[in-house]
Amino acid sequence: RTLLHRAAIAATKPLSALATLPGIYTACRYMEAYLAYLLGKGSVSLNDLKTEVRSVLSCVTREKPVIFDIGANIGEWAALIHSMRNDATVYMFEPAPDCHDAIRALNLPRSILIPMAVSDTPGSATLYSSAERNSGASLEKRTDTLYADRNFAEHKVGVTTIDQVIEDYKLPYVDFVKIDIEGHELSAIRGAKKALAAGKIGAFLFEFGAGNVNAKTFFRDFWDLFTNAGFALYRVAPTRLLEIKGYYEDLEYFGGETNYIARLKNPPISGR
Repeated sequence: RTLLHRAAIAATKPLSALATLPGIYTACRYMEAYLAYLLGKGSVSLNDLKTEVRSVLSCVTREKPVIFDIGANIGEWAALIHSMRNDATVYMFEPAPDCHDAIRALNLPRSILIPMAVSDTPGSATLYSSAERNSGASLEKRTDTLYADRNFAEHKVGVTTIDQVIEDYKLPYVDFVKIDIEGHELSAIRGAKKALAAGKIGAFLFEFGAGNVNAKTFFRDFWDLFTNAGFALYRVAPTRLLEIKGYYEDLEYFGGETNYIARLKNPPISGR
């Protein structure tokens, strides 16, 4: 135990008495959240889409890459991909009918709209949506704090899997899969079991946070799945990718949404 450590322990009680005073307590909570933001935790709402897309494209090395946009909403993310990599082919997955016209109106080249949700098994499911073109729509019934006071409509939608689409379109390799489906991400990744085993996907971007409370999934589930499949994991901080070198419990952060990238360590296809 260093002198600094002993001093910190000695100061715990008086500092805690100060930090929990009315007024100061609230300020400390904001500071706690802000420090988490600086490390990338819960920072999705602070990161602009361009920063996110640049992080994605840093993992794409092939010419004419194939990219999956799962949870395309109205196509803004896919449009940015095309503006930075006009040689990419983007498959956009979006089950909400209200979003389809907006996606088609973009008239993006080399883009395929798949008007279905993505999960671990094909079929049908209920989509819960609180508004037209709502980015918080999910196959998980939302009870997290951000959406607790909203009324949700229920829509029956078709469901496919990543493996099924790769098979249907005869895709030898998918360079990148972005998944933003409000807590249902783990199920979508589990629907790529064959592709993961065959090394047919180079990297993923997925969200983890408040939506996972509804799905009752933990970061440990993502960690085990990806590391067992030969992927390295990184948290997307505001200015860089931070490699997650080992699992630890404070990765279970539900205060907002955090972006993570999982990148295959030894991709069978790289460069040109």
